[in-house]
Amino acid sequence: MRIIISGPPGAGKSFLAQDLAKRFGLTVVHASHILKELSKEKGVKNVDSGKTKSSEGFWDSDEASDFLQKRLKDAKYDIALDKKLLEILKTKENVIFDSRTLPWLSKPLKEKGIQIFCIWLDASETVRAQRITSRDKKTKIKNLQTNDVEETRGNMQHRYEIDGKVYQNLYGIEYGEDFTVFDLILDTDDLPKKDVAELVAKKIKKYYEKSKKKIKKEQKKA
Repeated sequence: MRIIISGPPGAGKSFLAQDLAKRFGLTVVHASHILKELSKEKGVKNVDSGKTKSSEGFWDSDEASDFLQKRLKDAKYDIALDKKLLEILKTKENVIFDSRTLPWLSKPLKEKGIQIFCIWLDASETVRAQRITSRDKKTKIKNLQTNDVEETRGNMQHRYEIDGKVYQNLYGIEYGEDFTVFDLILDTDDLPKKDVAELVAKKIKKYYEKSKKKIKKEQKKA
């Protein structure tokens, strides 16, 4: 089983990845963690892909802001990251990725018959800014200050725009606009995290059950 989750910051990717990993016995690979390690000038070989973790919080720091500008000038970090992710995707099974680019980069593998379920999680800017601020401030959404949410929204949008430019320049990816590579697109605005996980898990089971039947049918014909 290979699953890839993509989407903008605050859509709920990290929680969903962890939940699905527990349900299906998968290893989680957080692309942002590998990228964070690369920002410290660590080589990809020194990153244990089996021990990645969510880098929530890091991307709102001054350190991350400086790194975003580095990425615009030099694509070596993203190239190294994506090469590593593709290597894992090709060689490992029972893995789930939280990655911005992999749904598009994995398309040739899917065309060769490798079963990969790609998910796009989305939510409105306001909801995503509230979620991120609530997480960082450790405060309930109803108690948040408007200026804190607006500051988060600005930082979030800045990163989203730079990511989009990097991926467009590198791969011609229309990030946040081209959804043709996804098996499931889900708006999480009005859905609790656990409901999202339950819904997605059912879709994944159905996808792989259908794939197994198709493979058996093809084997009988052969």
